[in-house]
Amino acid sequence: MITTRLIGGLGNQMFQYATGRRLADHLQTDLLLDISGYANRCEGDPPRQYDLGCFPVRAELHGASPSPGASRGRPAPIQLRRVLAKVGFGGRNIIKEKGIAFDQRVLTAPDGTYLSGYWQNERYFLGIRSRLLEDFSLTARLDPTNEAMGELIHKVTSVSLHVRRGDYVTNSATNKFHGTMSLAYYARAVEIVASKVERPHFFVFSDDPAWCQENLRLDHPTSYVTQNTSEFAYMDMWLMAQCQHHIVANSSFSWWGAWLNPSKEKIVVAPKQWFSKPGTGTPEITPAEWLTI
Repeated sequence: MITTRLIGGLGNQMFQYATGRRLADHLQTDLLLDISGYANRCEGDPPRQYDLGCFPVRAELHGASPSPGASRGRPAPIQLRRVLAKVGFGGRNIIKEKGIAFDQRVLTAPDGTYLSGYWQNERYFLGIRSRLLEDFSLTARLDPTNEAMGELIHKVTSVSLHVRRGDYVTNSATNKFHGTMSLAYYARAVEIVASKVERPHFFVFSDDPAWCQENLRLDHPTSYVTQNTSEFAYMDMWLMAQCQHHIVANSSFSWWGAWLNPSKEKIVVAPKQWFSKPGTGTPEITPAEWLTI
C-alpha cells in the first residue's frame, strides 16, 4: 500500500493524489489517502477539508468520519502515528518533500511508502495522464446555470482566465510566499492569446469575482463565472477545463483547470515567477509546452 498525506485545498490535493496514484499503479498496490491533518490545523490557517469526494478517485480514506454527514470526507481527529502504525510503518519508507524541485526518489519508492509533500510537478504522474482524466472527471449532475455556461464555452473560442486572491491577499504569510498576479500580467497574457486566436471570449474565474469585475478591463467579450460558491469550486475547475485556451494564476487550482483540458492545440499562459518569495524558484511547475511570462 502507498499512503499519501493530503494538505491544502482542491488543487493541492489533486497533485498529492496524482503522485500517490501513479506510484500505487506502478507497484500494482492500493492507495490510502491520509486526511487526518484537516482535523489538526493550526489557528489562523485557511479552513480546509477533504475535497476529492467530487471525483471518482480510486483510493481509501484514513481519518474520515463515518457519520452520515461526512459524505464529502470531513476528517475526525487522529494522530499521524496511528496512520503509520496501521500501514506497518516503523519510521521507514517515509518520503518528505525537500523542496519544490523534482525528486526522483518518488518514482522508485517501494511498496509501503508514505508520501508527505505537495509534489507540484507533472513528471510525477504524466505517465498515467489518461487514467487521471478519468479519476478527475465530473460525477455531479450539472445545475441549469453551469450547464448553460458550459454550452456557451463550447460555442465560442473560449479562454479561461483565473484570478487567485483569497488568502493570497488576506494572510500576510501566504501573501509573502505566493503573492498575487498583477493586472499587467493579465493584460499581457490576454494580448498574447488574442494574437494567436481569432475572436477570443474570456471566462473569468476567481474567489473574488467582485474585484475582477471592478478591476479587469478586457477589450474582448468577457463572461464572469460567479455562480459557484467555494463548496462547489470543482464546478469552476470543470468549466475551466472545457475552455479551449487558458490564462492561469500562480495557483494549483487553475493549473489543473488547464491541465485537464486534453486538447493538444490549447494555448496556456502561466506566470514565469510562480512564487514571490525570493530564492524560491519555479522549477518545472509549468509544463514545457505552456507559455510563461
